[in-house]
Amino acid sequence: MVLGIAAQIAAAIVEIYRKEDLKETGGFDQIVAGKVYHSAYLSVLYQAPQFLLMGVSSALVVTAGLEYTYVQSPVVLRGLMQGIFLLILGLGGLLASAFVGIVQAITVSDEWYPDEINEGHIDYYLFLLAGLMGLDFCIYLVIVRLYKGSPSITSIEDGSFNHTERRPQEDETVLMPQDKRTNVLKFSMGNS
Repeated sequence: MVLGIAAQIAAAIVEIYRKEDLKETGGFDQIVAGKVYHSAYLSVLYQAPQFLLMGVSSALVVTAGLEYTYVQSPVVLRGLMQGIFLLILGLGGLLASAFVGIVQAITVSDEWYPDEINEGHIDYYLFLLAGLMGLDFCIYLVIVRLYKGSPSITSIEDGSFNHTERRPQEDETVLMPQDKRTNVLKFSMGNS
């Protein structure tokens, strides 16, 4: 999350410099798909840090999210939980599109996200995103502090860390498949 925040801040700073360069040099006209755009002379490589930060951030979030849903879910629900995680990522993309529309509706008099990029304040929008991500990160830290973890994970403290399966406790009823049917077994440790 911190890398995502840094990516938004980097993008906002590049936008500030792009607009300053456009004012100082006058820029140039560029034709893209038959439409003329007034462009700055800044190299496209100025965008590399924000894309690198966002790419690494996304890779870490997706990897950690998929691992979390696998490790913290009961065995029979792991596939479903990973599917729900990916569904939430997709819904996040839709929410981001809706957020652009909301910002455009709120900032009609002094547009932050206009159709013509040189007439708006994309930098304000990017700083807003960074601020919202910072708020989200603070909420995340509170939730992490309060989260106790799944009882299906044994503790590292007792030296028996196992992140894939849980060992049955003494005298615990366990369902185990056998020849396409399920038998209920009484699991006893130590006494045979």
